Amino acid sequence: MGLLNLIKEDESLKFISLKEAINLLAEKTNSNIYEVSAYLLNKNVPCQLDSHARQNNYRIEATSSSMDETHWYGENHCSFWLNYIAENCKHYPSFRVGVSAKYNKGCEENFWNRADFLNLECIKDLNVFSAEDTTIAKKQMCIWDTNYLNILKNDVPNPDPADSDLFDSSFTNYLNESDLTIDQEINTTKQVETQLPPHIKILAMNDYFTVIESACFISFDEPEKIQAYVDSGDFTYDAWRYGEHIQAVKVIENGIRANNLDIENDGMIPRTSLQRFLFDRNHVITGFNDNLSLPDQSRYGSPTIGHALPVDYQKQRDKLKKENDQLKARISELESRQNDITEPVGLNGIHAINQHKSDLQGMARVIASKKWADNNTVLIGEMADTVYREVAQYTTDMPETTDTVKNWIRPVAPVTAQKRGRPANKN
Repeated sequence: MGLLNLIKEDESLKFISLKEAINLLAEKTNSNIYEVSAYLLNKNVPCQLDSHARQNNYRIEATSSSMDETHWYGENHCSFWLNYIAENCKHYPSFRVGVSAKYNKGCEENFWNRADFLNLECIKDLNVFSAEDTTIAKKQMCIWDTNYLNILKNDVPNPDPADSDLFDSSFTNYLNESDLTIDQEINTTKQVETQLPPHIKILAMNDYFTVIESACFISFDEPEKIQAYVDSGDFTYDAWRYGEHIQAVKVIENGIRANNLDIENDGMIPRTSLQRFLFDRNHVITGFNDNLSLPDQSRYGSPTIGHALPVDYQKQRDKLKKENDQLKARISELESRQNDITEPVGLNGIHAINQHKSDLQGMARVIASKKWADNNTVLIGEMADTVYREVAQYTTDMPETTDTVKNWIRPVAPVTAQKRGRPANKN
């Protein structure tokens, strides 16, 4: 959009997009976007103001003209999108027009005259704007998302020295290149505490969260209402109306699948795990995960289990060390038994056969224990095949299959080796 910087006639600072108007009123009055839309329609705001849209020549021009307080002629797109929000967002509204909403583009691309909008009696009666807010000199530009910000940066005409009062140094400094360079990959969703919906503040007090509740920290929807929709199978919960929440659920589910989020056996996500998960993605919520710091893992190597905190990693190390010590003790015990084994004297018949089998089992267990001490991830089936081959070097009296050897060495197998798996082919 470099060539657009050459356009001097653009007067976009005189206009306020429908998206900015809705989000601004929602913030100032602590209301949701349904309430804002219903209020503007009730006060006949779309009828009193000309609707504007950006044309192919990049100028913002009127598409409808107000005739009186109840009639207009032309294409009033602002009226259309306000009615759309009022009709479709009544039961489960958001507290802002989000970038993934179906109506987002329509709200971004249609405008009112900023001064005319802020000077309406129904807007001034709200007592949420100062006198300076109603003038262009105030230059109050509320930025809601990265795409809108980048468009706005290119909308600003080069200041004319004759207009120094309009484009003062503080405003041009605010809109300079360094302030407006925003990494598209960074999610700048940090919320001011007064802007958080009450249900999010209450939700943040819990210690465990369901997947739907966790997703609400991203979409800011009300978890009880979303859960009611899901439980009842209501078709209102679809991508057209709750696309943001459905996307947020996928983020949580994929985080669990990638082991970046912990989940208990009952399907609940611990508070600390969700805090870190959102923090690592630059989604910071005041009063929930805004005081976290990056863990210093220099003393803990490079853990590969998700984003484990040092305390979790230390617990895992202690558990593995304990299992290793137990395995070493078992090896020492079996070695001492092996040293005590002597050739049977005077045994014959069934006694000699039993003694011979006992010796083979003891040898197999000692070999398996030593090999598991080196690598405790070898599955029991694979270890049985290895032990079978090694013991067979010393005797021809081996069982026909490795299944018997598997039962011999099972008592000394570590927990990590006793997973189900396809047994190895000894051939």
